[in-house]
Parts: sequence; structure tokens; C-alpha cells
Amino acid sequence: MKTSHPMRNIVLGDKFDIRVVSQFISDGRKETLKKAVSFLIAQYKLQNEEERKFLVIRDKSSKEIELWIAAIEYAFSPRIAASIPFATRLDRFATSNRYTVNQLGMYINRTQINLQDRKQKKRWQAMIVGIDKRDEANSAAARPLANSPFVLLDGIEKCIMHDNVDISHGYYELITSFDDSHAVFCREFLQMLNINNPCEDIYRLYEVYTVLVKPDGFPLAKSVAEKLSIMRDIKDNLVRSNLHVFKKFLYSPIRKEAELRRFLQVDLHSALEIIEWVKETSPLVGDNTAKRDLTDIVCKAFADQVYENFGDDAIFMLWDGIQKSVFGKEVAGHVASLPFSDGKIKKMKRSAQINLVFIHLECALFADKKDMNLNKFVNLGIELYAQDNDGGLDEAEKMLGKLLKGQKPTVKKILPFVATAIETDKKNAKFITKLLIRFDNSIIASTESMWEFLGLLNRPLAKRAKTNENGA
Repeated sequence: MKTSHPMRNIVLGDKFDIRVVSQFISDGRKETLKKAVSFLIAQYKLQNEEERKFLVIRDKSSKEIELWIAAIEYAFSPRIAASIPFATRLDRFATSNRYTVNQLGMYINRTQINLQDRKQKKRWQAMIVGIDKRDEANSAAARPLANSPFVLLDGIEKCIMHDNVDISHGYYELITSFDDSHAVFCREFLQMLNINNPCEDIYRLYEVYTVLVKPDGFPLAKSVAEKLSIMRDIKDNLVRSNLHVFKKFLYSPIRKEAELRRFLQVDLHSALEIIEWVKETSPLVGDNTAKRDLTDIVCKAFADQVYENFGDDAIFMLWDGIQKSVFGKEVAGHVASLPFSDGKIKKMKRSAQINLVFIHLECALFADKKDMNLNKFVNLGIELYAQDNDGGLDEAEKMLGKLLKGQKPTVKKILPFVATAIETDKKNAKFITKLLIRFDNSIIASTESMWEFLGLLNRPLAKRAKTNENGA
């Protein structure tokens, strides 16, 4: 006896592409779609699943119901959409949609359901249930009451019986646009993250998307840094198989040297946050040269800032940021090693000279350049402070304090650093004497200590005198 294969009798339903869904929603259904999506996000936010309600969609035919469901799914990534169970028809839905699990989360046979048993936890088979208007029994049961376990979306009236939703976020405008930006955000950008249910993280990711995924370039560095901090929080959720999407939309555009240099020129602090993000995420995309390239970019950028904006006290705020960054040691070593021309510096304004000397000295100390001769920085600083006579003592004391790094200051420790300044000008010697007494007042504790101090001080003075004689 010949029989037909059962698969031949199956009639496939309609497949709706985004244009068909867009036309359907554009016909007065946008606000209702926004509220339906907001309702679902709010339900999945509830940690106690027993408190969740499901969405009932009632419309004139199964085609309209399917279009509503398609529109809701287009609001999410394919991964998230696949996690939202739905039924286009479910007889006696108010009870048949319900099932229970035990305390271990295991399914309990329907014949054993007992909602009075506290050990059984209520769950829904479908979070979206469709009702054809022509199905009179189920349609009548879809009248929501105050304690109903569902919310009704009336497709015929194009409204939802639920007003306790917030649809003010920009995300809701995007998901009712059905344009290229909508498709890219939901089908690609969200899909690159391992987010499996509707959740409020989608709002944060929308904000990242609208700021960073722009064909016309990036906005201010501060805005970019703020949005990348969101990506830093969720970078562990990146799906390995979709890293090419992450690289295409975020990593590669930001990694461009021209963009990084532009950020560094206008906002060094925010730029450092951006560059640190690039460095942290570079291993994910196999960028093995990132650390070296980024270090070179930051070193050059800060060095340019030092020599272009040395007269501005803001340079010290920038230096504080550099020290706290992962590039601190490399940048400090680079700046400390730059050519230091006394002749060029002496042509600058005095405030600029002091700032430049201080930055060089701080960089040398921070980079722990033990092989570097710091005397040239210190002596120039002493000469500059000596011009203020007693008014420069506080700043000079601060400079030498940094140099000693917490060591107990003594004349013998300090004198080698200031010897050249003493040799240069007798006025400097007077200033340095006052400065040394500040550090070590045992100098004037007795006649013997004073003579000993004068002997130490006279060595560089004698050297200056001898130099003057030879010159004569």
C-alpha cells in the first residue's frame, strides 16, 4: 500500500523580511511595539521568575500575530530573540502555558502540578502567546484582570493594555525605524555579545553604538572614553566567533594612529583612557604590535606637550595622569632622555624654565634613571629659584625633597647636586647656604659644625675662583 511521506503534508508558514515587518509596524503600530518590547525587558529583569507575566497578542489572523512576533524579535539580537519562547496559538492559554519546576529547577510532570506546594516554582512555557480573534473561547479569556498573569496586546485596536512602561530611551526609536542602523545594531552589534535574554544592558550598548559606530568619525575624546568604559565592563561577554564584528565596529577604527593622535592633542586624560582600553583589548583580536605602537604614540605626544605647553601649569595635571597610566615608566624615561639644551632653555620665560626643569627631573626620578646625571636639572632649578632670593627657598626645598625620596637630608647628600650652581654665581652660594640650613640646622649648632660646613661649601667656591684665575 502506497502512503505519502508525512513531511510532504507540512505547510510552511510565511517568512517575513524586515521590509514587510516595517510596513506592518509603520501602520500605526510603533508605540504599541515599543511598549511590548519594554514590557518584555521589564519581565526578564525580575529575578523572581514567579513574578513574571507573559504577553498575549490578539489579532484578526495568525499572519498578524506572526508579524507582531517578528517585529518584537527584530528589536533584539538573534541570540536574544531565540531565548524568548512563543506560541502563535495555545488553547486554554491561561492554564496550559503554566508549568512548574522543583527546587533544583527540574521539570515537574503536569499531572503533579500543585501551586500550593512551596517547593514547586511556577514558570511559563511561552512569554508570547498568540490568539486569533476568530478563536472565540480563547479570545474571550484574553480579557485582562488586575491579577491576570498576562498583559494583552490588542492588535486590532493597535494598543497594549499596559501603561506602566518607559519608552523614552532612544533605543525604542531605533527599533521602530527598521533602517540600516536598526539592522546593524540588532543583528550584528548586539549579536557579538553573549547576552542571552532581554535586559537593560541593551540600553547601555545602544548608547555605545550611537556614539562609537559612526561613519562620519568619532566625537570628543571624553565621550569616547565614557562609552569604552561600558565595553570594558562587559568585554568578558564578547563571543569569540564574533570578534570580527567587534574588530570591525570598535577596535580597528579606534586603533587608527591618526585617531589616537587627535585624541591626545585635545584631551590627554581621556585619550589615555582610550589608549589603555585599546591595549587591554588588543590580545582579544590578536594585535601583537599594539603595546609597542601605543607606547610610542603616548611618548611622543606627551613630549610634544612638555615642549609646547611648558609655560602652562596644566602640564603637571597631565603628568599626574601619565604617572597613573600603564605607560608611566616608558613616557617618563622618554622625556628624561630628551636633549636638554641649557642655552635654549635660558631664552624661555622664567615660569616656563621652572616647569620644564621640574618635569624633566620628575620624569628622571619616576623612570628611576640611576645612570642619568640629575645635577644639570637641579643646578638650573637652583639658579632659577635663587633669582627670587628668600622667596624661592620653599620651591627649592620641595625640589630637593623630591630628589632625596624620603631620605634624611644632610649637607653631604645635597651638596653634590648643587655644586655647579655654587661655582656659577656667588649669589647662588648665599641662597644655597640658607637652603641647606633649612634641611640640616645642625650646621649652625656649634662653632665646629659651622667651620666644617664652610669647608664643604668652599670646595666648589675655590673651584670657581681657580677657574676665574685661569680665565684671567
